[in-house]
Amino acid sequence: QVELVIPDAKCTCVTNKSKKMKEKLSRKHLIVLIALCGMLASSVGLVQNVAGIFFDPLAESLVVGRGPVALTLTIYVLLSAFGSLFFNRLIRCIEAEKVVFVSAVLLIAGTFLSGFSNNLFTLYLFSIMRGLGGGFVHIVIASLYINNWFEKNNALMASIAMACSGAAGALFSPLLS
Repeated sequence: QVELVIPDAKCTCVTNKSKKMKEKLSRKHLIVLIALCGMLASSVGLVQNVAGIFFDPLAESLVVGRGPVALTLTIYVLLSAFGSLFFNRLIRCIEAEKVVFVSAVLLIAGTFLSGFSNNLFTLYLFSIMRGLGGGFVHIVIASLYINNWFEKNNALMASIAMACSGAAGALFSPLLS
C-alpha cells in the first residue's frame, strides 16, 4: 500500500495502490489523469464557470436583482476556499476517498436542489452545501493525486487536469445559454 503524503501536514493517508504498480503501469496513470480531468471539468468547469448563465433567469423567477443571485457563487467560492484549508486535517481521521465521495454528494445535491429553490434563503443554503462539498472535491484532491501518481512531469499533468475545468466552462457555457 502507498502512503499519500500530505504537504504541510505530518500525516499520511493510505490507498490501495502499490509503489511498484505506480511506477510500471502507464495505463493506470492515464486513467487517473482522465478521472481527474473529469472531476475538475464537472466540479469547476460546470458548477463554477458556467453558473453565471443562470443568474438572470433565477433573478427573474425569484423577482430579485442579479446581485443577490450572484452572491450564491460568492458563497460557493468562499466556502470552497475555506473548506480546502481543512482538507489535510480531515483526512488524518477519514480516508481521502470517503471525504471525496461525501464532498461530491454535497456538491451534486446542493447543485440539484438549487434548481428547486423558490426564495433566496434556500438558494443560499444550497450554495453553502455546494461550497462545503466543492472545497474538498476539486483543486486540493486533484493536486494531491497528481503529486502522488506522477513523479515526473507532475506540473504538466496538473496543467492538463486544470485546463479541463476551463475547457468545460468554455464548451458548455454557449451550449447551455
